[in-house]
Amino acid sequence: PSEPAALRAALAAAPAGPGWVVLVHGLATTEGSWCVGAADRFGDPASTLGARLQAERGWVPLYVRYNTGRTVGANGAALSARLAQVAAALDAVGRGGERWTLIGHSMGGLVSREAVGLAARGADPWLARVPAAVCLGSPHHGAPLAKLAGGAQLALDQIPTPGAAIPAAILA
Repeated sequence: PSEPAALRAALAAAPAGPGWVVLVHGLATTEGSWCVGAADRFGDPASTLGARLQAERGWVPLYVRYNTGRTVGANGAALSARLAQVAAALDAVGRGGERWTLIGHSMGGLVSREAVGLAARGADPWLARVPAAVCLGSPHHGAPLAKLAGGAQLALDQIPTPGAAIPAAILA
């Protein structure tokens, strides 16, 4: 929930465990991507990574949804701000000492890394709760398609015509 009182209530009602696992999906997906292949692997199409971590290890899952059409920087800033809200809500309900693990898949790993970097630069207190972050298949050195699009944009920017400016703006 985005409303502070509702967020506090939801977090207070969550089961106790050794900590929280924050799951950040990849590009062009939602939190539903955490159950891909679950029917074949576990016999339950609704079984998610978070649910399995909770059942097997006691970790309480928090699923993050972000707009994959926005930049990694914008999504990382939004995630950092949201995690600060979650931290404040957990403090308010007496669960401030619980640790978090961030798990990001693909672009979700980049978004998580950006959020952690922003929190570190801003000395945000939520970061002290995160002893570990895991990135699964995250293109930390750039995705080939993104590199190609960036190169095409730079080339089109060198052509001073509207016919080149429009696709350059789309690529940007």
